[in-house]
Amino acid sequence: MQPIANYITPEEAKDIGIMEWTSWDCECSVFDWVYTSEESSYFIEGDVTVVYEGGSLHITPGMLVTFPKDLVCTWHVDVPVKKLLKFV
Repeated sequence: MQPIANYITPEEAKDIGIMEWTSWDCECSVFDWVYTSEESSYFIEGDVTVVYEGGSLHITPGMLVTFPKDLVCTWHVDVPVKKLLKFV
């Protein structure tokens, strides 16, 4: 079980309605997280590495990431994050 990520342009994000999603911000930190439902997130700002069993994902602005339900991970936020998210 791992996140799925790809880059999209701001125009593509607007076209599919991402700008209407819930906003979430986070300062530099390291924390553990468990996803209790599937989440889609579009990263506007920041630099994060999400470490999970079997791998890691480096996330930068412009990435659309789907985090699967029951994913257990640790977030390493190196540059403050601003993202838009929705639960699926």
